[in-house]
Amino acid sequence: MRDPYEPDDTSPSPIALGETQSHNFQPKGDIDQVAFLAKAGRWYRVATSDLALRVDTALEVSLGLGTTTYYTYTNDDRGPGDLSSEVVFRVPTVHDVSARVEITNRGQYGPDQVYDITVEEVYPDLMGIGETQERTFQLGIEDRVQFAPKVGRRYVITTSQLAVGVDTFVRVIMSGEVLAENDDYRSGSFASRVEFEAPSNDRAIVLITNLQEQYGPDKTYRITINEVPTASHPSRRGPGLTALVLRDTLARRSSLGSRGDQRRAVPPVGLEPVLKLQDGQAVEFVIVLELAR
Repeated sequence: MRDPYEPDDTSPSPIALGETQSHNFQPKGDIDQVAFLAKAGRWYRVATSDLALRVDTALEVSLGLGTTTYYTYTNDDRGPGDLSSEVVFRVPTVHDVSARVEITNRGQYGPDQVYDITVEEVYPDLMGIGETQERTFQLGIEDRVQFAPKVGRRYVITTSQLAVGVDTFVRVIMSGEVLAENDDYRSGSFASRVEFEAPSNDRAIVLITNLQEQYGPDKTYRITINEVPTASHPSRRGPGLTALVLRDTLARRSSLGSRGDQRRAVPPVGLEPVLKLQDGQAVEFVIVLELAR
């Protein structure tokens, strides 16, 4: 009544890249394990899916050679209300290693307590800092990008211009650890926003999930990655640019008038320069004004 990959409690069964295996948690206390060869510098995704009603998986992925373990990545729940598990990681070593995956159950046991385990190599698209990309959920409900942060710097990632049927959930992962995640960053919007400080110079992978579970060429959205200016790392704006702050949003909005007036470049009102700090650096404010169409 156990799955065909047993016994794998102490000796993991092999799994091929791109393969999905069906296991069960039988008998009580059963622990499943699979193993595969992970290439240096490449990205991999290990995930459970199609969980039976009373199954709650947890993953632990260990990278090593022989009896030496170099890195360990863990995950319990993939997202809010989702008891499946997922680990996405980049092999940080200069040589190929053995990846050992341990799957435990925080739910119930029995021959009908089944789930699937999938291992695949992933190829996130590379984004530049300060870049905005228009992307789609055409190939599935999850999209991926990566970028190269600098240790100690802060970054903000936002989604915008979501098509109908798109509700983004964003996670940022570095060295197998989730640094930040967000579903809806403000009331009435399905867009997401995360801000975090990079703990290392390792590549950061951004996972964008469509919680509507819809996909196709029309399921589009935009994603933007920016560095957050700080006192030690100010904005790269050139000298002499005046920073402005909006004094009265309502006055500004009413002064714009119709869209025709906007095209004629109605002069702004209600704006004043920001006072400078003692060191001569201006405080910068970025104001996003959404106009009703």
